[in-house]
Amino acid sequence: MNLTTCDHGKEIDPQCTKSRYEVKMVKIIQVIQDVLKSPQFLGIIITALIAVFTFYQTEKNKLKWEQYKCKEQSYADLIKSVSEF
Repeated sequence: MNLTTCDHGKEIDPQCTKSRYEVKMVKIIQVIQDVLKSPQFLGIIITALIAVFTFYQTEKNKLKWEQYKCKEQSYADLIKSVSEF
């Protein structure tokens, strides 16, 4: 049997079906998986998610406070208009 070097550098038989593109994609996927599983990346992602959640809650509370102030002013105006009678 005649062994040759395949596109990905390993000595195999001539029926190798993996192209250079497939090998590169597998390597890229492995690197991405390693990065996603790294503690540094997880620390950054968790911190970012907490920051986004906190920002969302803060903005939601600001909106509720503005609506409350608007309602309070409307009630004060209503009481003034009723007391004039």
